[in-house]
Amino acid sequence: MASVTADLKCAVCGRVTRHAILRSGEYRDSAEKLQRIALGAKPEPGDHTDAEPLRAENRQGLSRTRTSTTVTG
Repeated sequence: MASVTADLKCAVCGRVTRHAILRSGEYRDSAEKLQRIALGAKPEPGDHTDAEPLRAENRQGLSRTRTSTTVTG
Protein backbone atom coordinates (compact mmCIF):
# COMPACT_ATOMS: atom_id res chain seq x y z
CA MET A 1 0.00 0.00 0.00
CA ALA A 2 1.43 3.36 -0.98
CA SER A 3 1.48 5.99 1.72
CA VAL A 4 -0.52 9.11 1.07
CA THR A 5 0.39 12.44 2.61
CA ALA A 6 -1.04 15.91 2.53
CA ASP A 7 0.10 19.33 3.64
CA LEU A 8 -2.26 20.67 6.28
CA LYS A 9 -2.38 24.26 7.50
CA CYS A 10 -2.93 24.99 11.20
CA ALA A 11 -6.02 27.16 11.64
CA VAL A 12 -4.45 28.91 14.64
CA CYS A 13 -0.85 29.70 13.66
CA GLY A 14 -0.94 29.19 9.88
CA ARG A 15 1.99 26.74 9.88
CA VAL A 16 1.87 24.12 7.14
CA THR A 17 2.98 20.59 8.05
CA ARG A 18 2.91 17.26 6.23
CA HIS A 19 0.68 14.49 7.61
CA ALA A 20 -0.10 10.90 6.67
CA ILE A 21 -3.64 10.41 5.44
CA LEU A 22 -5.20 7.27 6.92
CA ARG A 23 -7.88 6.00 4.55
CA SER A 24 -9.08 3.14 6.73
CA GLY A 25 -8.25 1.17 9.81
CA GLU A 26 -8.42 1.44 13.56
CA TYR A 27 -6.62 4.78 13.86
CA ARG A 28 -8.50 6.67 11.17
CA ASP A 29 -10.11 9.73 12.76
CA SER A 30 -8.79 8.75 16.23
CA ALA A 31 -7.64 12.29 17.04
CA GLU A 32 -11.00 13.69 16.00
CA LYS A 33 -12.79 11.07 18.15
CA LEU A 34 -10.70 11.99 21.19
CA GLN A 35 -11.34 15.68 20.60
CA ARG A 36 -15.10 15.13 20.43
CA ILE A 37 -14.99 13.19 23.71
CA ALA A 38 -12.80 15.86 25.36
CA LEU A 39 -15.35 18.49 24.34
CA GLY A 40 -18.19 16.55 25.98
CA ALA A 41 -19.50 13.97 23.50
CA LYS A 42 -20.24 10.52 24.90
CA PRO A 43 -18.01 7.67 23.69
CA GLU A 44 -19.72 5.37 21.20
CA PRO A 45 -21.12 2.06 22.48
CA GLY A 46 -18.26 -0.40 22.91
CA ASP A 47 -15.66 2.38 23.10
CA HIS A 48 -13.86 2.10 26.43
CA THR A 49 -12.11 5.46 26.24
CA ASP A 50 -11.87 7.06 29.70
CA ALA A 51 -13.42 10.47 29.06
CA GLU A 52 -12.52 12.20 32.34
CA PRO A 53 -8.75 12.51 31.78
CA LEU A 54 -9.39 13.85 28.28
CA ARG A 55 -11.88 16.40 29.58
CA ALA A 56 -9.60 17.45 32.46
CA GLU A 57 -6.70 17.95 30.05
CA ASN A 58 -8.96 19.95 27.75
CA ARG A 59 -10.07 22.20 30.64
CA GLN A 60 -6.45 22.77 31.68
CA GLY A 61 -5.54 23.68 28.11
CA LEU A 62 -8.40 26.15 27.93
CA SER A 63 -7.43 27.84 31.17
CA ARG A 64 -3.78 28.11 30.06
CA THR A 65 -4.89 29.67 26.78
CA ARG A 66 -7.00 32.28 28.54
CA THR A 67 -4.21 33.09 31.00
CA SER A 68 -1.58 33.43 28.29
CA THR A 69 -3.69 35.93 26.34
CA THR A 70 -4.49 38.13 29.33
CA VAL A 71 -3.10 41.63 28.96
CA THR A 72 -1.80 43.26 32.14
CA GLY A 73 -0.74 46.80 32.47
